[in-house]
Formats: sequence, structure tokens, C-alpha cells
Amino acid sequence: MPKVTEQIYEDAKSKFLTLQPEINEMAMKLKELKKQKTRCVSIIKRYMVMQDKYFLKVGPFEVSREKVQRCGFNENRMRKFLRKKQLEEDYKEEYTKIGTKFKLNRVDAV
Repeated sequence: MPKVTEQIYEDAKSKFLTLQPEINEMAMKLKELKKQKTRCVSIIKRYMVMQDKYFLKVGPFEVSREKVQRCGFNENRMRKFLRKKQLEEDYKEEYTKIGTKFKLNRVDAV
């Protein structure tokens, strides 16, 4: 590893400190842009549900949705069902939730 002199260290420290305000400003701008993107994606999702669409091409992106089932594990729920005979069926029946899952993928332009 090359030796770092006091002057190189001071230059790097100075440059680092002068970059921080610009980095912070860009981070704040990026945060706002991400919020705007989230609002737009939310509208696209609502449109897809209203129009009963499962795939939608948006510029170089493809948005898809699918029905999914989720059955989260919880120890208290499991203890309750361990006292019953039809464990798996009863557990799934009571705690499985059906929802919609969206995906946003970038696809190559055709």
C-alpha cells in the first residue's frame, strides 16, 4: 500500500468535507424523486386493478400483478392449532390471506 503523507491526507479530508453538502443535496433530491415515483406507481397499480389488467408495458418497464397467498407463521397461532386434529388445513383456512402482488421490471426496448 502506498504511503499517505500528511499533505495527501489533508487534501483528501478537505475534498471529502467540501463534497458533503452536494452529496446531501443530491440525496434529498433523490428522496423526493423516489416519493414521486412511488405515487406514480401507485396510480399505475390502481389503474391495472380497475381495468383488470395483469401485465402492462410502461415505456421500458413491464408491470405485472398476480394473485398470491400468504400464510404467516406465528407461535401463538400454532399453539392454538396444535390442540386441534386438522392442523395444517385449519391453520391455512384461518390465517391465509389472498392479495395482489405487483412487479415492476425493466425490459429491453424492442
